[in-house]
Amino acid sequence: TENYKKRLEKEVNILRELKSSNIPLPNIIHFSFEELFLIEEYIEGKTLYKVMNEETFDKKVMISVGKNLAGIHQLPPKEVWQNEEKIKDKDSWIASVEKRNNSNLKDILQFQIFSKNNLDFLEKYLKDFIEKIKTSKVFLCPIHGDYNPQNIVVNDSEIKGIFDFEIHRIGHNLNDLGIAYYWYKFYAREELFPYLLKGYSKIIQLTDEDKSF
Repeated sequence: TENYKKRLEKEVNILRELKSSNIPLPNIIHFSFEELFLIEEYIEGKTLYKVMNEETFDKKVMISVGKNLAGIHQLPPKEVWQNEEKIKDKDSWIASVEKRNNSNLKDILQFQIFSKNNLDFLEKYLKDFIEKIKTSKVFLCPIHGDYNPQNIVVNDSEIKGIFDFEIHRIGHNLNDLGIAYYWYKFYAREELFPYLLKGYSKIIQLTDEDKSF
C-alpha cells in the first residue's frame, strides 16, 4: 500500500508539473492519497495500439508520437522527476542500471523462465552493455518510463492524451526509445517505428551510435 501511495503521489505531482508544457495530458479531476485513487479527465478517442491496425491509419501520427516523446526529454530535469535512485550524473545512472539488471536476473532465476544457456548469454550481454555505455555519451533527461502505444490516446489522427507517468524518472533518453521499440517489434507494427524516430529526430538528433543502442 505504501509503495502504491508513493507511485500515486509521483503521478499526481508530475501531471501538475507538466500542465504548463505542450504535452497532451488529461486533466486531474480528483485524487486522494488516503483512499489511493486518481480520477483523470476522460479523453475521447482510442489507444494508438488499436488505431494503428486500422486501414485508414495515418502514419503521420507516428511522427507526432516521436515529437511528443522528444518534448518530454527536452523538459528541465527538475527534482519532481527524481525517484529514490536520485540520478545526478552518468555514474549514478550506470549504478542504477546495474542494480536493475541484477534484480531482473534474480527474478528470472526465481521463476526459472530461462534455460541456463540463455541466462548465461543474457548475463554476459548485460555486463558487456554496461562496459560499452561507460565509454559512450549518455543523455540524461526526464523519461516517461513506459512509452508504449497503449498509453497514448488518438482521435481524428491527433494525439489527445499521454497517460501512465507513474514510473517516470531521470534516465537515458534511449531508455524510452528502447521500450517503445520493444512494443512495436513484438506487439504492434515494427514498420511504424522509423516514423516515430523521424518525428523524434526533428527535435532531438540521434547519432548512429544512438540508433545502434
